[in-house]
Amino acid sequence: MNNSGKIYEDRENDAYKIYQGLNGDNDFKHREAYKILDPDGPPAPQSAGPNYELDGSLYEGGSKPIGQKLFRNNFAIQKALDGVVASGSGIQTMLDELQLEKKQAKEENKRRRVEANQQWQAKMDLEQVREDRKIMEKDLSNLSGHQFQYYLQRQAEVKERLANRGRPGT
Repeated sequence: MNNSGKIYEDRENDAYKIYQGLNGDNDFKHREAYKILDPDGPPAPQSAGPNYELDGSLYEGGSKPIGQKLFRNNFAIQKALDGVVASGSGIQTMLDELQLEKKQAKEENKRRRVEANQQWQAKMDLEQVREDRKIMEKDLSNLSGHQFQYYLQRQAEVKERLANRGRPGT
């Protein structure tokens, strides 16, 4: 193993330790596959100087090695997650507020349904009163036998309904 391989192995080990630190000591299951697929490590650029192994910024195309990109990405994600954890109480406050708003909206919807039902019932009651009034004020003197009997029956129903109006369960 040449000096370049040693530095690559050190970088690989460092990346592995960083991965473990960021992922709760979960083992990197694909490490052996990675070694098989890339046994020689990253190729050295032809324009590289004698100290390119120490720089880390002189890989193909002038970009940084994938390991460093992943490290920076994971570091940014971890930093964001730390911010979320630090603001956890803020998130809990927001969740509490959303739950309160949801509860208030449900109560408001229930109140509106009750109010709509009451308005509908009042409208139905008003229509019944109008119909009852027509039946009670009907002049029965000019009606034939069947019509007369019909309106007498209906007037009796109205009187019974009015008598029962004040009783419980009606």
